[in-house]
Amino acid sequence: MIEYLYIEHVCNKDNLHNVIYPDLDHDYYWSDDFSCKFFIVLAKAGFITIGYVNEEVPIILHQLQTHYALLEHKDLHVSHHVKKLLQKNTYHFSTNERFKEVIEKASKKATKIAGYIPPMKRFCMNCTKEVLKDSNL
Repeated sequence: MIEYLYIEHVCNKDNLHNVIYPDLDHDYYWSDDFSCKFFIVLAKAGFITIGYVNEEVPIILHQLQTHYALLEHKDLHVSHHVKKLLQKNTYHFSTNERFKEVIEKASKKATKIAGYIPPMKRFCMNCTKEVLKDSNL
């Protein structure tokens, strides 16, 4: 059975680390909370989120990514080989460039995919607006 997930379950660090993360038998959860805040909290906690229609009712399925993780910039290790390539100026490594374009194209693709689920389409559009607003672009 797929359990319902509340934002409070994920925001509570004790619950997240002592209940959700250790229970690898349950990596799928569901909710009907289409808020951008919940999506961001879930993403930061290691979940991916997809829209789904269950018996004509739109819901969101959250999957805890047990084999993937977010790599923080401070933890980024650049190998000696890559450092040498970067020093040759053959490649250009950059971060936080063209962010607005990336968000707009991702939103367009997500909206096209989620177009058959109206709450998911609104969710994609609202999150895009919030991300662009918060990024000061």
